[in-house]
Amino acid sequence: VEEQCLHFVLTSGTDVYGCVLLHLESATNGRLLQMAVAKSRQGEGLGSVLVKALEAHAINIGMASISLHSRAVAAGFYSSLGYCAYGEPFVEVGIDHVMMRREL
Repeated sequence: VEEQCLHFVLTSGTDVYGCVLLHLESATNGRLLQMAVAKSRQGEGLGSVLVKALEAHAINIGMASISLHSRAVAAGFYSSLGYCAYGEPFVEVGIDHVMMRREL
């Protein structure tokens, strides 16, 4: 799936501080995948910068919504960016998750 995604990478010089992927599920819907920020840079707002860049691109290409599987411990982060949980919590790769979605 990764080779079919748009990759957003946050860098400074040759250092990579974060990344997030956008999978085009349909012409109007995308899925945010594999969000990561370097542990040394967490808490600086870099995750928000990445998600907002992904959303801006999604809007520019005509998408209407973004969905994701959030780790339960990260659901508050996505909620602060306008994502809403739906469905029942579930376990994925041994970790508690919740489905979330945002209309753009």
